Amino acid sequence: MIIEGLVTTLDPGGRLNVAPMGPIVHGDFQRLTLRPFQPSTTFTNLTTARCGVFHVTDDVLLIARIISGTLTESVQTEPARHVSGQVLRHCCRWFEFTVDSV
Repeated sequence: MIIEGLVTTLDPGGRLNVAPMGPIVHGDFQRLTLRPFQPSTTFTNLTTARCGVFHVTDDVLLIARIISGTLTESVQTEPARHVSGQVLRHCCRWFEFTVDSV
């Protein structure tokens, strides 16, 4: 199954990156296969930090604004609980993850 959502990652300086992503979901969200473009900020952050947060959201305007590059304000986040990352405050569900392989 593929589900569309948003991935947040942090660069080495702690700057937040939010990117649309449609990972392949294995099992009951036990494993995700992410396929970020190379080179991209998401790919670079994931290979460096080896963790992130995948968000399921019904905020299609947020997704559209991120895709179109028209998001001008910061998104509201809070620290993730288990990885060095950020969770979007207004999402339906999120999954903190670590990268097993690239």
